[in-house]
Amino acid sequence: MSLLLLLIFSLPLFAADIVVTLYPFYDITRELAGSRLSVDYLVDPKKDYHLYELRPSDVLKVKRAKVLLAGGVPVAPWERQVILLAGKKAVLLYTDGKDPHLWLSPKEMINVAERIYRVLAQIDPEGKKVFKRNLEGVLKKLEKLHKSYSSLKECRLKKLIALHPAFGWLARDYGLEQVAFASHDLHGDTALIGLKSVTERVKVKHLIVPLSYKGKLVDFFKERGFRIFFVNVKITPVGKAKDYFSIMEENLKTLKEALLCS
Repeated sequence: MSLLLLLIFSLPLFAADIVVTLYPFYDITRELAGSRLSVDYLVDPKKDYHLYELRPSDVLKVKRAKVLLAGGVPVAPWERQVILLAGKKAVLLYTDGKDPHLWLSPKEMINVAERIYRVLAQIDPEGKKVFKRNLEGVLKKLEKLHKSYSSLKECRLKKLIALHPAFGWLARDYGLEQVAFASHDLHGDTALIGLKSVTERVKVKHLIVPLSYKGKLVDFFKERGFRIFFVNVKITPVGKAKDYFSIMEENLKTLKEALLCS
């Protein structure tokens, strides 16, 4: 194994200045950094964040980066490991709450963008004016997105019925109540024991499902009269939705349809 690591470390590899653990933070970091600093992400958005395992090349990325940006609530043990690996280079973008999916709330991402700006200005003081100008552009887009998401407060339905409890931050910030059927460690299918009686007690018959979900529970809920809506929880570029902002706009359309917004 030591020989393998020696070979890996001796290979030429693009070394990004900034590495983000999860893709949802990538677009905003990249826009803030502009051409002054290079940005890369650790986990391919097509991979399952919860089941991911660190590779030797990931370790090398972190070792060569100037800073590692990570969520304050690790999505899985690998993220805790990489934060420890980065040591003083690791910056937690938020620390409150138990739900790691903070990026689903534009309001919270405004704070994240400002946090990232301060980090960039610290590691590259000469680029502070550039980063500040870039921050103004990013905040303008995030504030516009936040204003659009604020329309969720006017929806007819206030309960957001979710398969996976990824909407805690969004629900809190936009006047909704999240009701989740599974826990944060949902992978594939969850136990159906007791689920039938629970679904019968739920009066609101819509279900928000992560776009990446591959299990069979969707059919279970369809058979019980639930309308199914898929939301891009992982912020994975799909179709015309290529970056954080366009993906979040598509998510909003889906949420408004599910919650019967005017």
